[in-house]
Amino acid sequence: MMKCLNEYMDLLNLVDSRRNEIIELARSLVRIPSVAGEEGACQNFVSDRFRGLDVSVDVWEPDISQLKNHLGYSDIEKCEEQRLRSYEGRPNVVATIEGSGGGRSLILNGHVDVVPSGSAEMWNHDPWGGEIEKGRLYGRGAVDMKGGLAAMIAAAEVISEAGISFKGDLILESVVDEETGGNGTLACLLRGYAGDAAVFTEPSQLFGPGSIGIASRGANQYRIKVRGKSGHPSTGYFKPDYVSAIDKAAKLLEAIKNFNSIRQEEGLRLNHPLYRMYSETNMIGVGKIRAGDWFSMMPDLCIIEGSLECFPGEDLEEIKNKFADYIDKFADLDPWMRKIPPETEFFGLQITATEVGANEPIVTAVENSVREVLKVEPKVFGFAAGSDQRIFTEYGRIPAVHFGPGGGGVHAADEFVLIKDVVDVTKVLLSTICKWCG
Repeated sequence: MMKCLNEYMDLLNLVDSRRNEIIELARSLVRIPSVAGEEGACQNFVSDRFRGLDVSVDVWEPDISQLKNHLGYSDIEKCEEQRLRSYEGRPNVVATIEGSGGGRSLILNGHVDVVPSGSAEMWNHDPWGGEIEKGRLYGRGAVDMKGGLAAMIAAAEVISEAGISFKGDLILESVVDEETGGNGTLACLLRGYAGDAAVFTEPSQLFGPGSIGIASRGANQYRIKVRGKSGHPSTGYFKPDYVSAIDKAAKLLEAIKNFNSIRQEEGLRLNHPLYRMYSETNMIGVGKIRAGDWFSMMPDLCIIEGSLECFPGEDLEEIKNKFADYIDKFADLDPWMRKIPPETEFFGLQITATEVGANEPIVTAVENSVREVLKVEPKVFGFAAGSDQRIFTEYGRIPAVHFGPGGGGVHAADEFVLIKDVVDVTKVLLSTICKWCG
């Protein structure tokens, strides 16, 4: 027992001795642009780090023909961006540290894809610079979720350096396509990677030290096509023959806001215990609007895209039908849209809401590690967004939780991860591995 305890403490001390290396690892990941659809270069970096551990490393491109037959598939083939419709040059990377046998296996999962950085002038820090200021590491994807990815890689490197083996297998997954729907993690499951439990290193510490996410919301990407009739803008507003699709789409934006209010009220009535911490949360958003072919011609088509979400316990299909019906009825109040109704479709991101019990053994293991390492009382909560968690819980019957470093600016300018959290999470992951894998 004393030898095991000494080895355990040695592992945690090794993290402190490697602090600067862990920070540089996180900076290196942030400095490699890996916007969804362009993850190849960053995955090459990750695979090289894994190969340096002298463990089994598997690198492959997900196969859409295999994925699309699964219930959990997110239909990327309808995405407007060409780079998102294929996995060519977008591999998954999985490293397996095999156990000696007789222990429980654990999966650590992190996604390498990030959302676009947006307008550069909105940033005070270079989105791809990995700049450090006052304990914060800035850059696109820093907290969502390259800080968590760095922590799980660092945990594996510490184990390798210490030369310690476990009874159970440790599987480390660096996946693509989480932001677009989770097909990367689904591809891992279909390739045969399974475990007795999993930890997604998503930024749970956004909600305070020791926060463990045991639930995540469901979501589906939607697209509304609004039709008009093109004409010169100087005459269009005086001739009923010409109709701006933008004007009609503006009315539907109000309808979407109204539907969001309805969904917020429904969420409050649901009174889900893991989501009571949110006094108000958007359940539907607009992320993209596209219209027009020429500056002096009114557009005959305007496309609205966004995400519609639900809580665990709600039926996403039912909510999608309610939303489409609401848009149809709202549009019917407008003479033009009554004649040429908008078209609502759902595609891409398709996430089932999910949760695991607060008494699941993996939850208890992470809680005990939080108490030992962070010296705080852990708390469980529900993520206010979707994640790949449901791929394991719903389709693989693998209990999974979220635990990763906090920060700020998720999907916003000046995104950052807290450096202290990256180091602390590395320790908590190591502690959890020791407790779980034996």
